Amino acid sequence: MSQLSFVPRIDVVVAACIVQPELNKVLLTRRWQPEVPEVHLKWELPGGKVKYCELPEDALVREINEELRGTVQIVGLLPHVQTNLWLYGEGVRHFVVLGFECRMVGEKPLQYSREERIDSVAWFDIDAIDWSATLQGTKEFVQCLAARPHGTLSAIYVRLEKHTPDGHRTHFYELYQSQTLGGLGTQIHERVANLSSPTPRERSGDFRFSYQAGMEVVRKRLKERLKRGYEVKASQPDFASLRLALGI
Repeated sequence: MSQLSFVPRIDVVVAACIVQPELNKVLLTRRWQPEVPEVHLKWELPGGKVKYCELPEDALVREINEELRGTVQIVGLLPHVQTNLWLYGEGVRHFVVLGFECRMVGEKPLQYSREERIDSVAWFDIDAIDWSATLQGTKEFVQCLAARPHGTLSAIYVRLEKHTPDGHRTHFYELYQSQTLGGLGTQIHERVANLSSPTPRERSGDFRFSYQAGMEVVRKRLKERLKRGYEVKASQPDFASLRLALGI
């Protein structure tokens, strides 16, 4: 009796949960991969493998450009990690999948080909998807949107500054937010300085919150300083996406 030879291999994959929130729609692609019957002609989130030394976010933008000839704007990391095992000719492949909520940039028609292992692409009403026709993990990623309408921001960096009418900088406020290990909470680091004081001094602090409480703190702190005349000098993700995600 012959034995199957297993070649251990683990790949990190990124998936784009591209949504039109105002229409309650998500973009899915149908996989063309006849050599793997378990995935062939299944609907899934577009994306692909992370290359060596590549950031997951950069990999996602690259993959969407290669697969659909389109550009995505990443809103945030979704709170689910998917693990799939598929049997290929050379053995079992282990895939660890990270999902990101995204928006399409512009209205350029989407292009695809079977060379990119895509048979078709379509927008689906989220409430009417036949999950039995989707790849493992698709349902879990899409349903994360219902738990948090604008996805989960894994890390936020914002620098705000305030200036006199002639352009002289008088204040700055810097905030960095990141998830704690395991994604169960939020750590916030702040730097604040009043440069118009006779003796300018900088103060900083680190705080830990539950995820929900921490994101509310971020929303309130940024909203308050924008009302006080601060301007955005740097933001990651871009501030338009951040305002949408936080509801500012």
